[in-house]
Amino acid sequence: MPPMLHIGVMGIDSLPVREHGEADPIALMARETVAREAVLPAEVDGEPFPDDGWRFGPDWFAFDVPGLRFLYRRGRGIEWQCFDESHRGDVPLYLSGSVYSAVASLNDLVPLHVSAVLHDGRVHAFGGPSGAGKSTLVAALTNEGFPLVADDTLLLKLNERGPPICLPGHRRLKLTRSAFLLTSAEREEIADAERDKFYAVPASLAPGELYPLASITFLEEGPETRLERLGSGARMARLRDDHYTTLMYEEAQQMTAEQRFALQARLARDIDAAVLSRPLDAESFPKAVALATRYVRTGTA
Repeated sequence: MPPMLHIGVMGIDSLPVREHGEADPIALMARETVAREAVLPAEVDGEPFPDDGWRFGPDWFAFDVPGLRFLYRRGRGIEWQCFDESHRGDVPLYLSGSVYSAVASLNDLVPLHVSAVLHDGRVHAFGGPSGAGKSTLVAALTNEGFPLVADDTLLLKLNERGPPICLPGHRRLKLTRSAFLLTSAEREEIADAERDKFYAVPASLAPGELYPLASITFLEEGPETRLERLGSGARMARLRDDHYTTLMYEEAQQMTAEQRFALQARLARDIDAAVLSRPLDAESFPKAVALATRYVRTGTA
């Protein structure tokens, strides 16, 4: 039998709602993200397997990347096939990234491209484009006593009322070489050779439970280090992300423009948000950590 891998982790009236009979989203993701190596079919439900890209069906997701293919079918977990041994080492990266987000999207969970910590029973997330320093800042915050909830991708379960609920995510950080110098994190094995990132164990981990989302802080480069809270209109603009996690959720849910707007409006209403601007240099990093620490603890800029 091929080896099994596991990548799981320990109203908006106009939005589509599909119940799949799973009350506990943590248990759902643990079950649905079990992965095994297999020989994949050339077609899925009569549709050809995508070539260099992804495709969603009503209850499946097919994904083709150089040297690898992945197939998720609801209730059957994930299967993957390697066609080029030089890419076998990339399997965990895809399973914890694109495939993880696709599985969540097909099971009515919203994936956000953020890293997040816990304080006083609520989650505080940090977003921004790839390379913005989300994982580096969160690694530093775990040294300040804020345990890690998720790195790179945070899954949300939407409620009819109140803030969305966060699932515990990946339990290790992925950091660049320079990030280890800034955070004193302990480097482990290579995570992403192309981007020269390594795994790191955070200084503290949040228990694997569900927590409400309190805030998102968006990171950006700027001439000076400053943190500013955002009004509802600015929150909506920031929440419109073109990262693949957002695109996957919209495609899996077959969302209309109205539904996308409703989701952004709901999040902007129910959570706080801020923007943290800073120069991307080592000298400015301690001040950025201090501002983020104050915002998480007190909600003030």
